[in-house]
Amino acid sequence: MIKYRLLFLFFVGITYGQEINQSFSLKIDNDKFVLQDKYYTSGLFIEYQKIIKKDMLSLKKEDNSVNYRFTLGNETYTPENLNSTNVLFFDRPYAGWLFIKFEEQVIHNNQAHTFAIETGITGEASLSGALQRFWHSALSIKVPTWTQQIGFKWLFNIKSKHVFNFDLNKNNSLHYMIEPSLGTKDIYLKNSLTYYLGLFNGLKNSSRIAAIDPSQTKEFYGLIGFGYKYIGHNTLIQGGLRYQDTTYTTTIERHVLDAKLGLVYKNKRNTFSLIYFFNTNETLRAGDHSYGSFKYTVDF
Repeated sequence: MIKYRLLFLFFVGITYGQEINQSFSLKIDNDKFVLQDKYYTSGLFIEYQKIIKKDMLSLKKEDNSVNYRFTLGNETYTPENLNSTNVLFFDRPYAGWLFIKFEEQVIHNNQAHTFAIETGITGEASLSGALQRFWHSALSIKVPTWTQQIGFKWLFNIKSKHVFNFDLNKNNSLHYMIEPSLGTKDIYLKNSLTYYLGLFNGLKNSSRIAAIDPSQTKEFYGLIGFGYKYIGHNTLIQGGLRYQDTTYTTTIERHVLDAKLGLVYKNKRNTFSLIYFFNTNETLRAGDHSYGSFKYTVDF
C-alpha cells in the first residue's frame, strides 16, 4: 500500500513540476437542468488541448499563442412529443450526432481565430438513441420512441470562429464573434456579442476563449451574450443535401436568435463553468428551447 502512495506522490510531483501547457475538459449539456426534455436535449464532450511551439500551418509567431484542440462529442436531438410513433405529431426528427473535431486556435492580444475540421456519423451508429433510452429507463423517465430518426450518414464540416476582444476597463470586456460553417452537416453564419464582468486574464490566457493559462491565475466572472444565426442547411433536421432521405425530415427556420447567461470560476489549474442557453425555434413547427451546460477543465 505504501509503494502505491509513493508512486502517486511521485506522479503528482512530476505533473506539478512541469510547465503548464495542456488541458483536459469534460462538458455536459442537458435540458433537464432547466426542466425540459426536447430538441437539443443532451450533449457530452471530452476535450484535450495543448499549447503548440510550432504549428503545421506556420501561424505561430512571437506575439501570439497557438493551441491544438481535439474533441470527441455526442449530441442528442428529439421532438417535443416523445411518446408518439406517428411523425405527423413531430415538430423535428429524432437525430444523433457522434463526432470528432480538430481545431487550431491562434490567439493574439485582442483577437482569436479558430479553424476546425469536424467529421462524424448520424443514425443508430451514433449511439444517441440507445444512450437516451438507457438513461430514461434507468431513471424511470418516459422512454422516447426514436421513430424514424435521421438515418446513417457520414458527414464532414469545415468551421471557423473569429473573436474580437474590446476591453472597456480592467473588469469589463466585450467579445464580438463571427462563426461560419460549411459542409455536409451544417451550413450557417453566426454573429454574436458577449459581455464579461469580473476578474479575468488577458485574452491569451483566459478561459473566456478556453485558452490554457500557464501562470495559473484565478478568474471569476459572469457573462451575458446574444447571437443571430442564418442557417442554409441542417442535416439533422432536413436530411442530406440531396433531400433523398426515406425517414421523416422537416423544414428549418432559417433565422435563429439565441442568448446565454453564465458564471465561470477558475482556481489555478481548475476551471468550472455553468451556463444557461436559450434559442428561438429551429423548425417551423417547433417552439423555443432552453438548456444548461456544465464544463470542468483541468490544466496540467
